Amino acid sequence: MRKHLLFALVVLVATMLGVSSCKKKDNSKNTDLPTTSQGAQDRLTGDEQVKKLNQLGEQMLGCFKTQEQKDLIVLTDYLVSIFEDANWSAVLDSAGSGHASYQGKKEQMAALRRLAVNAYYAPMDFMDIVKPDNWYAKDFFGEYEFVDSSKKWRFTAENANAAVFRCQDGKGDNVVITFKAGGDAYSVIDTVKVYDYNTTKRIYTVDYWDEKSGRFIEGEEISTSYYQQLLDNRDDNFESDDYFTATFGGTHYYVHVSYPYTMQPVVMHLPSSFEAVLTDNNVELINVALTFDINRKDHFKVAGNVRLANVVQKYDMNITRNAARGNYELTVGGKQICKLALDNTGVNALAIDPNNNLRSEEDLEKYMDKFKDEFKPGKTNVLLSLLGGEMSLKGEVLGDAYYAGMKKIQDRGRSGDRESAEMEVENWNENVLMFVYYGSDIKQAQIVMTADGNDTDGSYSVVPAIYFIEDKVTMQFDQYFTRRSYGDLLDATESLINAYIEFFKELKIEPVDL
Repeated sequence: MRKHLLFALVVLVATMLGVSSCKKKDNSKNTDLPTTSQGAQDRLTGDEQVKKLNQLGEQMLGCFKTQEQKDLIVLTDYLVSIFEDANWSAVLDSAGSGHASYQGKKEQMAALRRLAVNAYYAPMDFMDIVKPDNWYAKDFFGEYEFVDSSKKWRFTAENANAAVFRCQDGKGDNVVITFKAGGDAYSVIDTVKVYDYNTTKRIYTVDYWDEKSGRFIEGEEISTSYYQQLLDNRDDNFESDDYFTATFGGTHYYVHVSYPYTMQPVVMHLPSSFEAVLTDNNVELINVALTFDINRKDHFKVAGNVRLANVVQKYDMNITRNAARGNYELTVGGKQICKLALDNTGVNALAIDPNNNLRSEEDLEKYMDKFKDEFKPGKTNVLLSLLGGEMSLKGEVLGDAYYAGMKKIQDRGRSGDRESAEMEVENWNENVLMFVYYGSDIKQAQIVMTADGNDTDGSYSVVPAIYFIEDKVTMQFDQYFTRRSYGDLLDATESLINAYIEFFKELKIEPVDL
């Protein structure tokens, strides 16, 4: 059965607060947390916050209506079959149909074909598909059309400004997909691994726990004969000869098979602006616009506006040598679902050895050591707003102090014990200050951490929790996120997901059961 691209909307209902009517855990250490002077009568109890958040969650889910994305879902699935199953070699053949100028694009179109065929096998090395060379977005420009009778794409005309693909949808209406790219080009890759798949040689490596040294060994190369012995003893649930597990000689191995490779030069020239538009019967269903401004010694800026039917995402990020700012916004049908804003001062990520070209694993290792020693995260202000501010999470992260605290804990060389857990809890609660609000500046609750464990076996972990200012009560998330409190909201989420799944019955996907 042909593979499909499932266009799906992932609804993440970030209902961060509330309290169930289950047993509450009092935490006297949190009774002195910051409060507001604007009147305790305006604060909600934990039980009232459950009701409030159920209402907000249902409002968010109500913004998503499957019928409003149905046309795009159906069309996307149909187009995938055209791009994946069609005979892309026909594009090369069309070069002899009076398009002499197209002769120089044969390599690019061959790469485009390989990309289309391999699009689903992710994650994969992009350079496994295209050959090392100088590549520009404009190399793929031109106009192409799909010949339905022969199931072939063919080149029809030059286009210096865009790559344009024309076909018809399942109803016979005209579909036009346009890709544009421009502005300054950024060269981002220096060398890549190019695997030799035509050779009969293989590289066999194993990962395993070595009892003698008391450490985990990764990437140890083994002989062909030893690989064969492991293959003969592989676990029953593995069918692949290229990756499997096996127990042999009392040791459990993770076995990997790869091909010989060489490091070859390549330059990928990325444009500073990109736009993709899809229209069906002259109705625009997709519009993607991205801009980049990159100077790894000084700044990294990116901005985007992505619209899929009536779902719109906007974002921008700006990282400089001593600051970082980012914004994200999601709207559906014109209704703002969520908005996230991060504003950092004092970060020095770009100031750490900006001249390092990172041409080898050794370069990367040196850079990471320097990064670990010299990195300063600075201070970050955080604002997460839901439904236009009806609920928000606001606060600040004192990054330098938090990072220093974590390094101090790691330098102890122990983890999982009570003392380490308590140190992590103190480090978070002192340096990560996150409060919840409902449409006003009255603090309702705080996100904190608590130590969870027992003294019997000495194992402790750090878990997130909520401190309710009105009740002066702290609850761990597993006490808070219960079906008893949020059953109706979970059912509504399940119904929405299954409504989308209904569009893919032909894929034989069973409805989810949360």
